[in-house]
Amino acid sequence: NEVVEPVIGGEVRAAMRYHPSYLVVDSGQAISQALPLTVPDSVAVFDTGSALHLAVELGNPTDRERTFRLNWEMPPEFKSVPAIPEQSIKLAPGAKQKAAVDVQIPADLRLPSFGSLQVQLVYVVDGVESWQGKLALPLQLTRTIPDGDWTTRGPDFTLDTAESVANFFAADPGNADKVWKGPTDLGVRAWLTRGSGELRFHAEVTDDIHDQPYMGGDCWKADGLQIAFQVPGQTGNWEVGTYLTGDGKSNAHIFSMPSKPTLVNPWNLTPVKITRSGTTTTYDLSFPDDKYGLSDEILATGIRFSFVVNDSDGGGLREGYMRLTTGIGDAKTTEKFPIVRIRSK
Repeated sequence: NEVVEPVIGGEVRAAMRYHPSYLVVDSGQAISQALPLTVPDSVAVFDTGSALHLAVELGNPTDRERTFRLNWEMPPEFKSVPAIPEQSIKLAPGAKQKAAVDVQIPADLRLPSFGSLQVQLVYVVDGVESWQGKLALPLQLTRTIPDGDWTTRGPDFTLDTAESVANFFAADPGNADKVWKGPTDLGVRAWLTRGSGELRFHAEVTDDIHDQPYMGGDCWKADGLQIAFQVPGQTGNWEVGTYLTGDGKSNAHIFSMPSKPTLVNPWNLTPVKITRSGTTTTYDLSFPDDKYGLSDEILATGIRFSFVVNDSDGGGLREGYMRLTTGIGDAKTTEKFPIVRIRSK
């Protein structure tokens, strides 16, 4: 299925396709080097109150000088962030250059708990006929937890909007009573802090009805928490369930743990205390360093961390859950977990 490619200004521009293709150049010279045209960094890491560094590698594979015009389009959640002026960069034939820009993210910018953010890079390469396109750059959110007792600061994570809810009955009129009705139905405020040789998690869950008839690996089917995190240097990740049973006992269950290094399942070595008062369930959970492979240095560098809060209003039926990110209640992956860093005193 040969197709003749048009020659424009002495150049042939072969479009990318979804199937393998070959460009045959009669009497052409061997290609000794392939230059990038526009290759953004694979991910941009940032935290609120810090600079977001956006970078792209440019390359001019042609035999004449080219002008690259770059426009960075911010996600809609960044409404308060000033627009980035267009960048114009000239490249000599065969030249490569890194183009970058730093964007200051306000400290009070509230980002969505659930979902991923992307910056769009719109590029135009001027010439006889312009090359142009749009590329997506994923944003990796980090959260730096400050020093000090969690009681002296606001929540590190707040889930109180519909975007954080996965509801199994949203499209079922016959089960309208099971649809999330607002933060008084289910809402979460959570904190992380560093203790003496352990990572501590405190959550205050507003839940109008508490229901948990299950034990162990079935605890996800009713009210309770699932916390997951990935520690650098470990193969696999932790996923821990914690729940309060009808007899008032606090429990922990390990759904998954790293395959390397070899560690003892710490389900009965994980301090957990759950209390309920009115419509508030309070979870206090600790992850000892020696049981989970943590340390001051590891937590200062950062771990991928997320959690979900399951909801049942009776009959052991999980109506849905609130999630910090995907990767626990749906497909099991830490890819979209935020990176959490804990500064130690």
